[in-house]
Amino acid sequence: VALGLVSEADLYEALGLQQSLPFVTIDPAQVPRRVAHSLPARLSREWHVLPFRVSAGSLDVASPRVPTDELVEVLQRFTRLDIRFHLVTPSHFAVITRHLLQ
Repeated sequence: VALGLVSEADLYEALGLQQSLPFVTIDPAQVPRRVAHSLPARLSREWHVLPFRVSAGSLDVASPRVPTDELVEVLQRFTRLDIRFHLVTPSHFAVITRHLLQ
């Protein structure tokens, strides 16, 4: 990425394929604030996760990190919904958290 041979988005798309995680780009204007705040902001910032959609009994969260068992365990303390992880680039995560966690 630093050499310009691959974009950050390309790298994260490949990481998503490798880890069987969907890669997404999120429009913060399309995320209801109540969804973005369905987890405590402190938790979102500390663990680098941001809820962006609730559907069919699942909470979709965006993260620039591949989820760990520890992260899943922590999030399960705050919701009964199934958690579905989606990868976003670190730069995009910074943008969406700046807009949604004010």
